[in-house]
Parts: sequence; structure tokens; C-alpha cells
Amino acid sequence: MLVKGLKYVVDEHGFERARSDPGWLYNILADYSPQTSALNRVVATVGREGFPDLLWCAATVGESDAIVGQAVSRLVSAHAIEHGAAYDAVTAWATVLGVVHTVQRPSSLASGPIVAGVGDRLARKIQRLLDEAEIAEGSGDWTQAVERYDEVLTLDPAHFDAIQLRGLAERRKAKNPPVIPSKQVTIPKQALVPKRAPVAKQAPVVSPPFGCRTAVMVDCGEDSFGRRASVVIAGVKVMFRYCVPGRFLMGSPESEFGRSDDEGPTHLVELTQGFWLAEVPVTQRLWEAVAGSNPSQFKGADRPVEQVSWSDCDGWIRRVNSMTGGLSLRLPTEAEWEYAARAGTTGSRYGDLDAIAWNGGNSGGKTHKVKSKKASMWGLHDMLGNVWEWCSDWYGEYSPGSITDPIGPSWGSSRVIRGGSWDDGAGYVRSAFRLSYAPGKRDCDLGFRPVLS
Repeated sequence: MLVKGLKYVVDEHGFERARSDPGWLYNILADYSPQTSALNRVVATVGREGFPDLLWCAATVGESDAIVGQAVSRLVSAHAIEHGAAYDAVTAWATVLGVVHTVQRPSSLASGPIVAGVGDRLARKIQRLLDEAEIAEGSGDWTQAVERYDEVLTLDPAHFDAIQLRGLAERRKAKNPPVIPSKQVTIPKQALVPKRAPVAKQAPVVSPPFGCRTAVMVDCGEDSFGRRASVVIAGVKVMFRYCVPGRFLMGSPESEFGRSDDEGPTHLVELTQGFWLAEVPVTQRLWEAVAGSNPSQFKGADRPVEQVSWSDCDGWIRRVNSMTGGLSLRLPTEAEWEYAARAGTTGSRYGDLDAIAWNGGNSGGKTHKVKSKKASMWGLHDMLGNVWEWCSDWYGEYSPGSITDPIGPSWGSSRVIRGGSWDDGAGYVRSAFRLSYAPGKRDCDLGFRPVLS
């Protein structure tokens, strides 16, 4: 009944309306499949999370099973939905879209329409285990962290985040074996030398908080967006945000407004290594502190630097790395940039355009102070709009099929820029939109943000 009702809605009102308006979808499904009210709500939630688009795209690259598993896991952990109900809702969308998969329905006494309290209890338990794993990581106890992720996977074998984070914790556990304290020996009082000056106690060696990988990192910690850390460059404090390893669909579906042909084919990308990305584009204050001059047209210490070519940025990064011991900056790859810009979302951008980006419709014809627009879910500001951002890749066409840790073509005539700017319309200011410029090109809408390796 659920699949039949959803198919009626899609056939009568169109896929675009069904997947983009969850409130309307839930209400209209009440007419087509009134017997499945609880599941109708879950179906609408699948649409809100953007998984119908992912299912449609994943089918073309043979990754349907991965997306079905990821969608079910997301519904269970983030929305307190019982596992069987999550599976039914996701696979209803898959069936209506003609997406073939081999994921099996979980066997559970609670499977089927939502059983009051079961999904909520499961979600709370999974979240508690994830919290405990993060606390363990923060104290450097990788063994306990791995154990907590294992517990999550016994409850939800397809939990995408737990799979990724467990692998990361396992690798760090191998690199950081536990320290076994030496046996303490009690010295008899009579063996002590009288009137001997007391020996100052040596300060205990404290492992840095999770995420602090080098001595140059300061203020390491976590907030509502995730892990953060700062470094000081030429006297200027710069915040970086940690992007965890993961997978995403790179590019855009053909139905996306403003889409260009070079945004396809949509393909699954896996990034096996996490990375630290600057919270904002490089500001004029930071650029000038290193370079000694400011090339920007729109002056302002806290505005993004512009009028910088790819070659200028590469030279600036090299200078920073040579003057700061233990620091290694680089430009992000195009895949890293889009992964970070999406911040787990699957739509054209990570929020409402005017709320997150200075663009041609609201900028007044100039750049603006960084961090004056809403951050993404990963705490990154100005990923879209304000200034275009250079990536490390040479520009080239996408290839179909899955790919791991892509770095782009080995040679080319132009470099990739991403994100749109203060001078661009909505079609350009999207997570998937891409352009290319010659490495020596300078313009008043060209900037960059570095990755901390």
C-alpha cells in the first residue's frame, strides 16, 4: 500500500514536487495510503534528507546498496525511526524510482510500522555510544573508542558514520599503542637522604585533545559543528574545521537548476582521509601579514583577499610553510572542496542562498566581511559566494563510476575554481558548480582557503 500510494503521488504530481516538499507529501499520502500514516511520515523524511536524488544518481553508477544502507542508517540514528520502518520507507522510494538493490530488510520483532518508543530508544542508545566513543578519542583511548563503535555496529551494521569513524580510530590505535605504566617501587624512609632538596615533580605528559595533530595547533576542541583547532600564522590566529572521512555523490543531477554539463556524470567519491579546512577564505589581514602587501580591490582586513591567481596562492602557501615550523598548508582538491561545501547535504546548496552566501542579488557589488553569513552544518563560512576559491586540481571532465581520493588530471591548461562569488547569480552559487581559469588569472572575485595537512 505504501509503495502504491507513493507511486500515485509521483505519477500525478511529479518527482520534483514529491521529493522537495515533505510537508505536502505527508499530507497528500494520507489520501493515497491512509493505512500507513506512520510510514508516510518516514517517507516524507526520506525526501527531506535528499535521499531520493541520491538513489536516482547512485543507480547509474552501481552504488544503490550503499545509498540504501546509508539512508536507513541516517533515519535510525538522526530521526529515532525504527530500523524496519526506515528500510520500508527508503525502499519504497527505490521501488518507485526503479532503483534495483540487494539490501535485505532487517529481521526484528519491531519491524514494520513504527512501534512507539523502539526507534527512540535505539537512537538514544546509538547516540550515547557515539558520544562515549568521542570522549574516548578525546583522551586518546583508541581501544575504548573502537569498542564503542563496534557496539554501534552490532545495533546497526549499516551505520555509515560508525563504519567510517571506526576505521579511523582503528588506524590511530595502531599508531598510538597504549602506554603501560612501570611498576612503582616504594623506597623505605631510612633510605632517604636527610635535608635533601625536594625534587620537583615532573609535569605529566598530556596527550593533546582529539584532532590536534601538530605542535602548531592551539585551542583544539569541539563545539556544536564538530572538531576545531587554530594555528597562528604570522601573528594571525586562523581557525580550521575537521572534515571526517566519508563518501558522497559528486556532481549534480540533470534536474538541478543552473546545472552545466561538466557537473556530470554524478559519481560516488570516497575520501579515506579526514582533513582540516580553513573556516573562512584567507582574509586580507592574513594575506598581508605573510606577503607584506594587499592586492585586493575591495579593501578590508576581514574581507577575503582577492585579485590573487592560482600561482599567487601557491607561492603564498609555500612561503607560509617555509616560515612556520611544523605547518603544512595546501589547496584543497576539488573533491575535498565539494565534500566540505555539501557538509552532508545533497541539494544544490547547504542552506537558503541569501542566508549563507553573498551573491549577485544581495552583495551590492562588492565583497563582505567573512563570517557575516550563516555557517554550514560543519561550521564552515562563505563556502558559497563572496569569492570564488581556487582548488589544487587541473580542470578536466568527470569519469563515470566510483573513485577513491581523486586528485584530478595530471596536467592541463587551467585550474578549478569553486563556490561562486559576490558577482554571480543563483545558478553559479551551488555546491556542484565548477569553472576553470588559467593559473595566472587574477580578478576581484578570486580568492582561496587552505587545507592544513
